[in-house]
Amino acid sequence: MTGVRLRKWLRLGISLCVLGLSVGVSHADELTERVLQTFRGQASELRATAKSDDELQVTGRRGPLTVYLFNVRTACASNKDRCDDEVSSFVQRVVSVASADQSAGAFVVEKVYAVLRNAGFAKRAADTFKEPNKQLVVLPFVESIELLFVVDGDKAVRYVNRDDIASAGLTEKALLDLASRNAARLPQVKYEPIKGMPGLYFMPANDGLGTSRAFDFALWEKLEAVAGGPVAMAG
Repeated sequence: MTGVRLRKWLRLGISLCVLGLSVGVSHADELTERVLQTFRGQASELRATAKSDDELQVTGRRGPLTVYLFNVRTACASNKDRCDDEVSSFVQRVVSVASADQSAGAFVVEKVYAVLRNAGFAKRAADTFKEPNKQLVVLPFVESIELLFVVDGDKAVRYVNRDDIASAGLTEKALLDLASRNAARLPQVKYEPIKGMPGLYFMPANDGLGTSRAFDFALWEKLEAVAGGPVAMAG
């Protein structure tokens, strides 16, 4: 797949969501204010502030945590009578996540990356995790390749599951957008031409996140500038 085709797939196929900047908003919309009030009533030990109408920063003893209201907003729009229950359930899940041991692989959005695996990887994992909420988040990519997500921890990485995105209030599309932004912040890796093989470059990544860099748009543009045209990736 060329860089042009990959970027086109990412930009058009997943309808990237526009997320708020890391600043507080002076006037939150009705649902966001409803969620903030629920935090004050049910989880006074946490400090929740709105970074945008769909993005909250929740701070507790273990530090800040970013959560999103995409799923809550959809649920409330489809069933207004149950909106209070949806908001309450969301807050309870966030409290549970905020109390988790970060070293044990807690879901931290700033550490989420997209990775590419051979088709069937998620199905094999599903045989291990029987609970529906523990099933891995997987998206189709190209033939024989599927897209999954990992949380990069201090000692190991773990795959993102359905419970993770439900607790964070994320949709699959928003998750992929976040992973792409995180990929752009990964350390740059060196690339060099392979001797005797014109047009081929070797670009090793020793952090286990080599395929994550395929979602860094700026990297594709840089490689295409060096190559003088479209490039393809091989794992």
